[in-house]
Amino acid sequence: MNINNEKNTEQKVHFMSYYDDITGIPNRKMFTEKFQELINNNSNSKSQLGIIFFDIDNFKNINDTYGHEIGDEILLKLCERIENILDGRQTFARFGGDEFVIAFSNIINEKEINEFLDELLLKVRKPFEVNNKKIYCTISIGVSVYPKDADRLDILLKTADMAMHKAKEEGKNRYKFFDVEISNILKRQYEIEKALRTAIENNEIFMVFQPKISIKGEKVNGFEALVRWVNNELGFISPAEFIPIAENSGLIIDLGKYIIEESFKKCSELCCSTKSKFHIAINISDIQLREEGFISFVSEMLEKYNIPPEYIEFEITEGVIMQSVVKNIELLIELKRLGVSIALDDFGTGYSSLSYLKRLPIDVLKIDKSFVDGIGVDEKSEYIAESIIKLSHSLNLRVVAEGVETKEQLGYLNKMKCDVAQGYYFSKPEKFEVIKEMI
Repeated sequence: MNINNEKNTEQKVHFMSYYDDITGIPNRKMFTEKFQELINNNSNSKSQLGIIFFDIDNFKNINDTYGHEIGDEILLKLCERIENILDGRQTFARFGGDEFVIAFSNIINEKEINEFLDELLLKVRKPFEVNNKKIYCTISIGVSVYPKDADRLDILLKTADMAMHKAKEEGKNRYKFFDVEISNILKRQYEIEKALRTAIENNEIFMVFQPKISIKGEKVNGFEALVRWVNNELGFISPAEFIPIAENSGLIIDLGKYIIEESFKKCSELCCSTKSKFHIAINISDIQLREEGFISFVSEMLEKYNIPPEYIEFEITEGVIMQSVVKNIELLIELKRLGVSIALDDFGTGYSSLSYLKRLPIDVLKIDKSFVDGIGVDEKSEYIAESIIKLSHSLNLRVVAEGVETKEQLGYLNKMKCDVAQGYYFSKPEKFEVIKEMI
């Protein structure tokens, strides 16, 4: 028997069992087995053990753009950089995918770990050179502390992961320590997601409609359909809170179909009760728009409720379109072929889409409430509102100003020849029975 070959085989098996094959650093199994040893070494009663959990922001985009081989190279180079700042008190491991953990032993005060995390963020931010390409990355980090947050590894990892997701929500490229506030926020999100799964069948979801008024003549031009939710245990839950949870959990697909069908039903009722022309505006998300069969579903609903398509308007935000400009423009063109109109919501609030404006298949531009709020208060907001109105009219687009609350705002918008206003000055969102009388 060749002893050297046997030793080599044992070493290979050991490496495959305890080390990551791409980066060469310890894997989850090794880290888990080593954890008790780390606690024992953290013997100083005044010291703490930090669990630092992080992943690469938008790593999927790197793999999709450059390929998995370059993605693997980024993982390797990232690990090399991080190993260069370790000083012996840190144990570094890859948990899988782009998830990593660092155990930081014998922490005497929080300043030590803050300084390490600041250096970690700084090192990762510098561009990676792969195949003559400069690729930029950031990481989001969550931190939990033994024994303050938990005394078991699985719970420490879970709390650190919670903190990491909070860091992502706050803008990514940062770190966040787990605390009671994060625990309460995530508990609330879990409760909302759980309740949302049965909200439609429990008849908790309902629609309200806010009138849109033609400024010239002040007549009802149409309505924006808005979803509301009142749960037996949680009470009223704002759409600003539950819609992002619906999007992140995938529940937005069923919820979105419910909103569209309910809005079409009410539109059909209005068509039967008036000869006046109007629009029902329905908000859609990027996830809905890109869902296979969405265009067909809208077409089926138009046919089912026998609605002339010109009565329906879909509102989509700049941010949604900019998620995937080319693909979303194609989908909006398909949607428009059904005969419905498209409104661009929240214009100018965070994306520079002027270069795309001439390509977007839109009929309406909505001035965001933040600019309307500034009318009579801030000249810059007035100039922006005026510019949006002039730009829209030059592109043959109708303009809707949302969030109109005062006579002064309405007067200025009228002077600037804005087409339609929407806001509490005219009416808050109302149930269908109320708005039915308005038309």
